[in-house]
Amino acid sequence: MRTRAERIHEMLAAHHAAAQSEHHKAMKGEARESSRYAFHKNMMEHHADQQQDHLAELEDCAMTAKAAGSELVPTLVSGVAPERPRAFLRAGQSLIPGAALVSDLQIRKIIGLDGEDLHSEELSLQK
Repeated sequence: MRTRAERIHEMLAAHHAAAQSEHHKAMKGEARESSRYAFHKNMMEHHADQQQDHLAELEDCAMTAKAAGSELVPTLVSGVAPERPRAFLRAGQSLIPGAALVSDLQIRKIIGLDGEDLHSEELSLQK
């Protein structure tokens, strides 16, 4: 089964192939010196380049899907962050049901501040 990205690149490659063909047909009906001829020639080259890019991306997607297995599975968030984040109430905020209340002392302890740290000069400013 093709991935969504593979189907998109396949569809876009087909679009650029069709557009290249249409510009080639339109170019045949114009004089070589005309600006329309130059336009169709430039657009034909543009669509040829875009088609090649999408075909290359299609191959990359197929190789990636093959290397990843038959189906990509998203990771579970709980595996990354097994504990629920803690809610900190701001001044004047109403209580959140089920949230543990955290005191200023606990916040200072979490971020590593004590009474002396609050009144001392920043170490990075000292020479």
